[in-house]
Amino acid sequence: MLVKKLFIAAAFASAGLASLANAQSFLVENGQPRAEIVIADNPQRTVRLAAHDLQTYVKKMTGAHLPIVTAPTGNAVKLFVGRSPHVDELGITAQGLKWGAYRLVSGDDWLVFLGDDTEFVPRDPWPRNNGGIPAMQQQWQAKTGAVWRVPNATMWKDKEKVHASVGLPDAAPPPGKSEYFEFWAYDEHGSFNAVSAFLQKLGVRWLMPGELGEFVPELKSIALPKLDETVHPDFEIRQFSIHGPSEWTRWGMRLGVRYPYGMNTAHGMSLIGRPEIYEAHPEWFAMYGGKRRFEPDSNNHFCYSNEELFQETLRLVRAQFDIFDFEGVSVMPPDAYTSICQCPLCEGKNQPERGNRGSLSNHVWDFVNRVAKEIAKTHPDKLIYCCAYGANSLVPTNIDKLEPNVQVVIVGGRRPKSGAEQQAEIRAFRESWLPKTDRPIQIYENYPLTSRGMYLPCFMARTIGNSINETKGTSRGEEVWISPNKEFDGKAAFNAFQYYFTAKAYWGGKQQDAGALLDEYCRLMYGPAGDTMQQFFDYCELNWQDMVSDKSKVDAALAMFDSAKTLVSESSLEAKRLGLIDHYLRGLRSRSLQLAQKRGVVPKLRLVGEPKDIVIDGKLDEPFWQAINAGSTGRLREVQTGSDPTFATNIKVAWQGSDLYFAVRCAEQPGEQPNITATKNGDAAMWYGDAVEFLIETNLHSYYQIAVNPAGAIVDYDRGADKKSWDSWSAKAEVATQIGDGYWTIEIRIPVTEDENDPLHLVVGRKPSASLPWHINVCRQRVRENGSEFSAFSPPGTSGFHHPLRFAHLHAGLSHTFEADASVKTFMSESAAAAKLPKAESIAAFVALAEGTADIQGKLTERQQSHALKQAAAAARSLKDYERAGELAARIPIEAERKNAFMANLLAERKPKELIERFGSEDLAKWPFWAAGEGHLARGTAYANVGEKGKAAADLQTALEFTTDTRTRLKILELIGNNR
Repeated sequence: MLVKKLFIAAAFASAGLASLANAQSFLVENGQPRAEIVIADNPQRTVRLAAHDLQTYVKKMTGAHLPIVTAPTGNAVKLFVGRSPHVDELGITAQGLKWGAYRLVSGDDWLVFLGDDTEFVPRDPWPRNNGGIPAMQQQWQAKTGAVWRVPNATMWKDKEKVHASVGLPDAAPPPGKSEYFEFWAYDEHGSFNAVSAFLQKLGVRWLMPGELGEFVPELKSIALPKLDETVHPDFEIRQFSIHGPSEWTRWGMRLGVRYPYGMNTAHGMSLIGRPEIYEAHPEWFAMYGGKRRFEPDSNNHFCYSNEELFQETLRLVRAQFDIFDFEGVSVMPPDAYTSICQCPLCEGKNQPERGNRGSLSNHVWDFVNRVAKEIAKTHPDKLIYCCAYGANSLVPTNIDKLEPNVQVVIVGGRRPKSGAEQQAEIRAFRESWLPKTDRPIQIYENYPLTSRGMYLPCFMARTIGNSINETKGTSRGEEVWISPNKEFDGKAAFNAFQYYFTAKAYWGGKQQDAGALLDEYCRLMYGPAGDTMQQFFDYCELNWQDMVSDKSKVDAALAMFDSAKTLVSESSLEAKRLGLIDHYLRGLRSRSLQLAQKRGVVPKLRLVGEPKDIVIDGKLDEPFWQAINAGSTGRLREVQTGSDPTFATNIKVAWQGSDLYFAVRCAEQPGEQPNITATKNGDAAMWYGDAVEFLIETNLHSYYQIAVNPAGAIVDYDRGADKKSWDSWSAKAEVATQIGDGYWTIEIRIPVTEDENDPLHLVVGRKPSASLPWHINVCRQRVRENGSEFSAFSPPGTSGFHHPLRFAHLHAGLSHTFEADASVKTFMSESAAAAKLPKAESIAAFVALAEGTADIQGKLTERQQSHALKQAAAAARSLKDYERAGELAARIPIEAERKNAFMANLLAERKPKELIERFGSEDLAKWPFWAAGEGHLARGTAYANVGEKGKAAADLQTALEFTTDTRTRLKILELIGNNR
């Protein structure tokens, strides 16, 4: 808590409430109580909270304790909180005070704080806690006779315990330590809003949860003001979907938020997506690739042309109204609905020409509208919700006017984005819906989610305030999603900033001034650093989106903030508040360091042509794949050395509409099956076996990881999120695999969206271009008992895959040469340079690489040391310096590679018999498989040279099985032919 001992408080009192005070009437006079707080004998829950806040903050301001009573006791000024018989006698009612509106009315010796305080009463079935959800499901099924998933199963999170002493009359017996009462987020709290407004008139501010964000003036006296105010909010829905510590709940109440009961606006059709329903009615589910698709614990989609599904939806909707009495029910498709069902009934009902935000609009909204029309016949006062979202964001062109009971919920209809141009696009999107409905619209926003890795300083006070003002008169209100916070750290402080300016904008009419609010916020929160922090917030508001790639703007923002830190005492409260922002900016500081690093020479893939008629079946036999441009193809190399892997992998890439396609062919040992360690999506056991990974950094997000194994199982992560949240993202990719003799394949379609409203599904990005490319890598792991091989399209030069600055370029359009930083040196670049030198110099360069004296990025590995020394030994052999070649081979750390080098030396010296004497009994099957092929080739060559054809044939045949490089295979085949 900050106690302001400033002339501001005195000036406020004299110019504000005190100027309206009744003569001789005080709530507190010179620190002495002159009033009492009067509540009903059995007040509503939120009235007790209101009385407690009034008592608490008056004491914080003045030191005076105002007693809570249930009846006036004497000559004290009476502060009536909530409805009671005494308020009824005054003729003051809460009539017309909807959605949190309140009245502040005073008389000669009284002041009334009044609003609607209706208590929420839950309807059964409802879960008392998380463990009660299964029982709730059973009760729901018993009531409905159906097996739909029960709605509203997490509502128990929206009630909170409060100690029984809160708001208790002073004369009541003190409760025990474990006694408490509960209130619901759905409880109306108009009288609480009245108290909060009055306290703000006295100068109290709640700028952040907890005492660090609380500002309370020090006052000697509080005069009884002359008041007769009725204040209405600008929206009926003012909801933040965040489950955090209790201090957030009370803080939000003080800012005037409101949570209507049963506001389940999104993805209502998911309730039908249960295994039991699929087994009984597979025809209700969407068909893709000729099969009705259903995956447990996933977003399963439906055939909205199926009449039985339509009738089932009506039954589900009516059941929810009858049992739970919701205001409305969602019939929005499950999340990540990007592709229409491919059955004959749905054929031609999508509109791909409208892009990924409108291709399914007509189809979805037609279904919604038909449901609404039927529901109006039985439940005329109820609403049908559907979100304008994803592929059904744009207005339908096949409906002139939606049914009167359709509630349009626009996702991203007030997105806090920088710049007039982006705000104009959002405004046009929002306003395009107004002619389609006679109802006010509703807004659903996903604010930048810190739990999904948001680190950019998108402090958007002015944009938030101005955009909310624009919706006043046309919108019912908003539901805003913000990341939860278990502790109050830098991320929580960032989230609280967005929350505060949003909640304040829900009141005050169109003239609510976000600039004035920001000015006050900075002055109070940061004191002497207030002006500099306001400049920082304003700069970030205009430039944060550029800070993904513009280091100069990142550094300018950080310099501004660092300047603010120098203006406050290190031990001050202002420094503590700045410390929270500083904690949040750690991600931005890391970004500055990353941007200082440059991308060296990496390969590229170019998107050429538009694929047609690709069926995701893993066969890779479509004409497009067969005749694809060479610029859209690539091969994988060993990750540490850049050399050819033992088992080759070839990739092809394409783009169609808003989908990214890959075709991958993985060579295998003939007669051997791939190593499959997982058959279910999301099973981390995949990493113990064979897999291919697609690492995708788009021009809007860094980065995604999609892994596929030979069984077609997928593990998909958003590596840009907090590690604990990686697996909460789903690419919604369509994938198929095929396994043949000596190979296995992957065919995958990855849907892409530019819409950032859903951070939990789909790859977010714009189609890559030469000016705004993506950066990707395709990597493969092959795991066996006798070794593992890791390869990548763009080898990072380390033992792992995850090095975004080594990702390859992906772009569409004409061929393009990307600028590369020549100062970025890797093992591969220096190895390639060493190979081009004259042999004597080449030896020295490779030795320097092996010894770690070369200037390269990353820690040298044994695999790289072995490779460099083998290359040095090969250069020495070419000079016929066999003694030097032997010395170099002896230094190779990996035993199998050392023996391979020795065998190569002996063959070069024309000593096949000595090779056979030393290595004839060697069990090469125990070597790492990636080294065994070379060993078999060398020994088979020696056997052929001495005329032992049987042993030569056996070794050469095995060498062929462990070799996929075309030139080496031709050499082996020639040796086999000559050996006959």
